[in-house]
Amino acid sequence: MNILYLVHDLNDAAVKRRVAMLEVGGAQVTVVGFYRGTVAFDINENVISLGQTHDASFIHRIKSVVKEKLTLQRRFRKHSITHGRFDLIVARNLDMLALAVSAKKLLSLPLVYECLDIHRFLIHSGMIGRVFRQLEKSLSKHAGLLITSSQGFVEHYFKPLSLADLPTLVLENKVFSSKPLATPMPKSLNDGPIIITWNGAIRCRRSLDILIQVTRKMAGKVQVVIHGKPAYTEFDDFLSTVANELYIEFLGPYVFPDDLADIYNNAHFNWTLDFFEQGGNSEWLLPNRIYEGGLFALPPLYRAGNYTAQVLDSLQIGYALKGNTNKELADHLVTMLRGIDEAQYQSLINASMQVPTSRWLFDSSQAEWLVSSLQMFCQQPDSMSLSEQPQC
Repeated sequence: MNILYLVHDLNDAAVKRRVAMLEVGGAQVTVVGFYRGTVAFDINENVISLGQTHDASFIHRIKSVVKEKLTLQRRFRKHSITHGRFDLIVARNLDMLALAVSAKKLLSLPLVYECLDIHRFLIHSGMIGRVFRQLEKSLSKHAGLLITSSQGFVEHYFKPLSLADLPTLVLENKVFSSKPLATPMPKSLNDGPIIITWNGAIRCRRSLDILIQVTRKMAGKVQVVIHGKPAYTEFDDFLSTVANELYIEFLGPYVFPDDLADIYNNAHFNWTLDFFEQGGNSEWLLPNRIYEGGLFALPPLYRAGNYTAQVLDSLQIGYALKGNTNKELADHLVTMLRGIDEAQYQSLINASMQVPTSRWLFDSSQAEWLVSSLQMFCQQPDSMSLSEQPQC
């Protein structure tokens, strides 16, 4: 099976993981998309760049998509992208769906809409929201299947608010690895300072402020280690802020999945809170870090009241933080950390150990299942129904 994958950022680690999953499942993937940051695409040998876009610049990205739509036929001809080479187009996020509709018209191929974040414009209560939801409705009519990463998106956006009407496959952001991963290592509060690890897409200013308050109040008894890719546009000055904090360390991007064991086996708690788009996307998502930490039985710290909390509460793992302000959340965490003893901590560890690995991990057989499902969709793109789509 040959897939043409249109993506918003060729440097997005999640794009690389999805491509790896499809390839292990038996597909050949050609990745076409824009990039953010430096020209350092590490996906596969079949990558076609459409140029650079930037974080927090949605209007610029729209202009880039419109410009690319006008020259898409010429670009496809240059790279020998033809109907006979491919079986399926997958578009990652709404801006790329707009480009994929043009690609579908040129190639006459089935189209899948992959929506892994709900942009704030889509849930806007005014004219902006109505315009974008109408746009999504218009574009999604050309697709035959929606892939999204959280049932929370389905329950709180696609069913009650979105005008898109597509059969839906919930494909969570589980860790994918085709090789065995290390096992959880024993953890103890007696090992030194309590380590909280915060990993992945670092884009939440409130999280950084809360963690600064906690580490200052705990005066060395708690340390925070950050791994990942910061969205620098979301912070006043992320690097200097972290550098000035005695008990917070930023170690940069990590290699997936190779570095996961070192990161999570050397921490006591997993910071999973996200306020990036509070009231919308952040209320409904299931972040990558809950799956990564789950694999290593690391108790998650999470915010009470959102969809992540609903899932983690059902598994009876981790610790929910309550409060409306940063200070209230920080004080709640400080109180917990000052009061927890070794027996209570080991109880949290044991609860995490009880969750089956399959709740956090996709393996090669599941990758093969995904590609097989996409092949079935290609054979019957107009006759898929919700009942035929398993939840993963």
